[in-house]
Amino acid sequence: MTSEMTMSDPDLPSISLWVVTVVYCIIFVVGVSGNMLVGIVVWKNVDMRTPTNFFLVNLSIADLLLLVVSMPVALLETWIPKPWLLGRFMCLIQSYNEYLTFQASILTISAIGVERYYAICHPLKAKRTLTRRRIFCTIAAIWAFSLALSSPMFTFTDLYEDAPTNGTNGTDVFVLCITDSSSTSGMIYITVVSILFFVVPLLLLFGLYTAISRRLCDVPSTEQGRDIRKMAQMRSRRQVINMLVAVVVTFFVCLTPHRVFQMCIIFLPDEQFQALADDKFTTVNVVVFIRIMVYLNSTLNPVLYALFSSNFQSGLLVTLCCREKENPQSTASFVFSSRRSTTAISLSTLKNYPPHAFSRPAVRKDLGTCRSCPATSPAGACRLSPSGGDLTPSPGSFSGLGGCTRTSTGSSFSSI
Repeated sequence: MTSEMTMSDPDLPSISLWVVTVVYCIIFVVGVSGNMLVGIVVWKNVDMRTPTNFFLVNLSIADLLLLVVSMPVALLETWIPKPWLLGRFMCLIQSYNEYLTFQASILTISAIGVERYYAICHPLKAKRTLTRRRIFCTIAAIWAFSLALSSPMFTFTDLYEDAPTNGTNGTDVFVLCITDSSSTSGMIYITVVSILFFVVPLLLLFGLYTAISRRLCDVPSTEQGRDIRKMAQMRSRRQVINMLVAVVVTFFVCLTPHRVFQMCIIFLPDEQFQALADDKFTTVNVVVFIRIMVYLNSTLNPVLYALFSSNFQSGLLVTLCCREKENPQSTASFVFSSRRSTTAISLSTLKNYPPHAFSRPAVRKDLGTCRSCPATSPAGACRLSPSGGDLTPSPGSFSGLGGCTRTSTGSSFSSI
């Protein structure tokens, strides 16, 4: 003789339940597809395989784990609060996975901050230390560290039986999946984890990005104006930093309610805790809001990449349209700097001249004269003929210091 399993009704009203379900589905679809695209974009675009992007792919993996494993379970609990229907294994994995992804995410974000600090504030040291092998070793260490530090959750989480308050059969019980943090060891563990993986990284990242911002702002505008490539590099770095700061701010804003509510449950006096448990409407709405904020953080990261990073935007278009990315060298420019001006000569201009016109012996910086200048030339000035042939004297040019004039392109070389 078998009896039907007793299931409780949803704690949310019907309209609120459907609204929450739609929000969950939107977050899930956008988050899973967006985080998968991050990995695909970095994989298909060789120029995007940088240390920062490797860490961002690792962050996407952590977000995917949270969305794929934990979010469907949370939606099921929203519709059927009691009993737990997924068995003991999923009960243990659900709680463990949440802490695993939280810790892997914050360690990855901290590693990105350290990597950017060295790349911008100590570029010479970064070239030696930030190798691809060390980046992959760091990512492996992040997951090993997170796996080990999340393992105590297995001892705090288990299935418990609870008799229904409105059951008609006294033998019916509800099986619940509960993480017991009321013990001394549970309180110590959650408190230590909250400090080490939330407060400390927040202070660390604040200091790192403050130092990075000062470094980027301290570059004199006159120094930037002397080199077009340097100006483009500075703009690119500021763009990346703005994106990463947005990722950090989003992470802490979305996860702060979860941490605060968790600490309140641990340290609230028994009377206040019981009052909170009795106020089911408030408790359920707070839990739903906290879960949405946590899952929203995992969904917003790819959106932030697309909004702030032009490089990610172009890589995404290449990936979605299945076309080759434009070779940066096709639109590159050769930049020649002199004391008074900087002139960019496009490749289309350089194609008008044969290769030997720009051979190394054409300009002798040590002697300050041109190769084919006659020895009797009073000023030693030379002119490159439009046909790209020999260098001929240019009577009207200034060459007191051995300068060479190329009138066909309007560009100037200087040995200074």
